[in-house]
Amino acid sequence: MLRFKPQFLVFLSGIPYFLAGVMLNRKGVGFLSEAAQLSDKLPSLTLPFVRALSFIGDATAAMLCIVVLAVVAGIFKGRKVIVPGVSRNFARLQTMTADAPLTQLYDRKGWIILGVMMSLGMMINNLPVPIDIRGFIDVTVGIALIQGGVASLRQYRSLKTA
Repeated sequence: MLRFKPQFLVFLSGIPYFLAGVMLNRKGVGFLSEAAQLSDKLPSLTLPFVRALSFIGDATAAMLCIVVLAVVAGIFKGRKVIVPGVSRNFARLQTMTADAPLTQLYDRKGWIILGVMMSLGMMINNLPVPIDIRGFIDVTVGIALIQGGVASLRQYRSLKTA
């Protein structure tokens, strides 16, 4: 089985966060763009966020507001949930003295959280969730995951400069 230095595992642990965050942001912005384009053709019942924000103006203004809300929620989630988890994982990886297999990239709790998040993502993809809500969720989670990936890569860089 392949074994890696703990410092390299710190680097590897941030890559899935960052890549998943970028993918979710791209997907979420696509959903919101599609919702803005379809808002005139679809009844407002199928786009609940657009309906709730109709006092702002047209659908484009509502989508911009949804993106801003999603980014703010994602920053909050990233700082309060994801980054502390990344920091705990970093502390755990720093205590390793010998090379470790890839299965030690995260602890048991980290692997369970990863599996639950992936399962929730698949569930949302298969449920009839309106595209404006899907876009909001994807942008929020994407921003939070990017923050986690960047935090992990910063910790890796601090190891290289120390």
